[in-house]
Amino acid sequence: MQPHIPFAPADGLAYKGTEEEDEHIYAMQPLKDSEFNPILRHPSTDVMYRPPMFRYAWIIDDDHLKRTMSEKFPKFITLVDRPSQDKPTLPPEYYNYFEFSENPSPKTKIGSFTLTLQDGGLIEGLVESTKLPSDYVDHLEYVLLVDKNGSAIQGMQIGSNYQDVIPPEYALKLRELLEVGDEDPMWYIDITQRYWRRIRSLPGLPNKKIVYPSD
Repeated sequence: MQPHIPFAPADGLAYKGTEEEDEHIYAMQPLKDSEFNPILRHPSTDVMYRPPMFRYAWIIDDDHLKRTMSEKFPKFITLVDRPSQDKPTLPPEYYNYFEFSENPSPKTKIGSFTLTLQDGGLIEGLVESTKLPSDYVDHLEYVLLVDKNGSAIQGMQIGSNYQDVIPPEYALKLRELLEVGDEDPMWYIDITQRYWRRIRSLPGLPNKKIVYPSD
């Protein structure tokens, strides 16, 4: 692999898996859609190398999504029993409790952001509110990303380079629903699948496994 290929190993041969190397990879992203190199899009199965995974997403934190759900589709919020001293429960951070005005049982129940995510309530609410066709539902995902400094951030994915992105008209509906302003999504490298991978062996080594730092 040539060193000039985007996100390739510095020497064009092998990743070292060092902290410095990862910092270098993260610093090259996120990318605007207009900057996203065509060789990274829609990876073919008939190639020697397969590129890293990139997620097309807006940066959105938990509090922003809690507010969105509370105001726009509260019926999809998963409720749990309010914690009390005489009722043992898991730590509050597990449930990520939050209040919302449309809670049907405010005296005994409270919203759980963690369980709403696990139960699919967030995605269901987004799909119903935007009338997103079923073919694109699996493009939506609340994911962990990294910024240029390698710091963890949360984002709402609307597609990836391995599955395409949702159509523009639905991206616009989501942008309005999520209230992300005029910000366009950007391409963020996946935190684990961040390396190019050889999927066809070198000549003379048909059975040799290629090992990468993330394996």
